[in-house]
Amino acid sequence: MKGLDAMETALPLLTLYTRDGCCLCDRAKDELMEIRREYDFLLEEIDIASDPELLERYGRCIPVLHLNGRLMFRGKINARWLKLRLKMFRSRPSVDA
Repeated sequence: MKGLDAMETALPLLTLYTRDGCCLCDRAKDELMEIRREYDFLLEEIDIASDPELLERYGRCIPVLHLNGRLMFRGKINARWLKLRLKMFRSRPSVDA
């Protein structure tokens, strides 16, 4: 599904910046999978080690989570707050309406 983004699907896009071997990143992924049981969203995972600019930008601040391109969390995900944000997407009228 190349080119599919949050605007085309009306689902929020969560972008998780991670690095291999990061236990906080693993914990964040587990939390996101748990949240996904209640809320639909697209998840994009990006390994910062694959891009020198991302490595410089985020370094040891990972995991970093963006919601539709906006920074939400660094280091730790606040599941309660994220659920509140995702709940807002449920209450919006669909584009087709």
